[in-house]
Amino acid sequence: FSIQGGFWIWASPTFFAPTKVGNNFIVSFQTEPGKTYTVQYVDSFSALNWQSLPSVAGDGTTKTVTNSAPNVTQRFYRLLEQ
Repeated sequence: FSIQGGFWIWASPTFFAPTKVGNNFIVSFQTEPGKTYTVQYVDSFSALNWQSLPSVAGDGTTKTVTNSAPNVTQRFYRLLEQ
């Protein structure tokens, strides 16, 4: 948290500990109670439609998401918080 101009500013959600194990990409992120998180991915930035992994309900703990990516040489991820 930080205070800017008298208002509490929440940090944006951030991936940490990203790793690839075999054919799986594994990433963790800190959650907030009452928020919903969705990890999305594309194999190319020219792709227009991001694919969503199942949403995760925030409860104040660290959550880990696994995405199977066999035969994929690169993949781009983003984290949405709602």
